[in-house]
Amino acid sequence: MNDLADIKMTLAEKVTSDLHVAMKSGDKLRVSTLRLLFAQIINERISSKKDILSDEEELRILQKEIKKRKESAEMFTTGGRLDDAKKELAEKDILEKYLPQQLSDEELEEVIRKTINENPSETHVGKITGRVLALTKGKTDGGRVKALVEKVLLPNSQ
Repeated sequence: MNDLADIKMTLAEKVTSDLHVAMKSGDKLRVSTLRLLFAQIINERISSKKDILSDEEELRILQKEIKKRKESAEMFTTGGRLDDAKKELAEKDILEKYLPQQLSDEELEEVIRKTINENPSETHVGKITGRVLALTKGKTDGGRVKALVEKVLLPNSQ
């Protein structure tokens, strides 16, 4: 039972490990990105007065950091600051590698249809989207879920 494959690393442990590798290899962008993510995890531990965060809490922090990078890249692109946008997108790509395996559109649509079938009287896009996001925790993006829920609930409006 001492098989190393059975040991599950937390996000913080994985980031720390990868940070050391990035430091040794001199990958400055990866180092700064992982340091910022790790700092956010530590800040959340301190503010919540916990020694260890749950997987869901760590995942929420990761998703928030990815969303920040996406939004910043969009703003920089709009402002004509393409180098800054490129850097934000590179950081987003680094962070996305820590997300769980993402659902395909087909898998996601199946979850949406099942959720709608379980709640046939519910036709509010936001409520269905919320339920689907709760079921798929970190395996998909909220915007993607909302778009597919709208497609399934309101097929003629597309």
